[in-house]
Amino acid sequence: MKIKVKYFGIPMANLGPEANCLELPADATVEQLLYLISAKMEDQDKELLDAATFMVNRTRAKKHTVLTDGDEVVIMYLLAGG
Repeated sequence: MKIKVKYFGIPMANLGPEANCLELPADATVEQLLYLISAKMEDQDKELLDAATFMVNRTRAKKHTVLTDGDEVVIMYLLAGG
């Protein structure tokens, strides 16, 4: 199945545009998507994924959320403060 991926937050820009559309097996989860994305990353960048939040089709999602073909996954690294 094909999953569309978008990144938000300055550190997420390090993930690059190459992961805009990824192929995953049926019934894959957000966690499996993250594993695929992180396979080419350096350890310090992998830590960003641990601190990220996720949305699937504009709804907040957890790592165990099951994906379906055509889903849009947004990976966000939010900063707090003022």
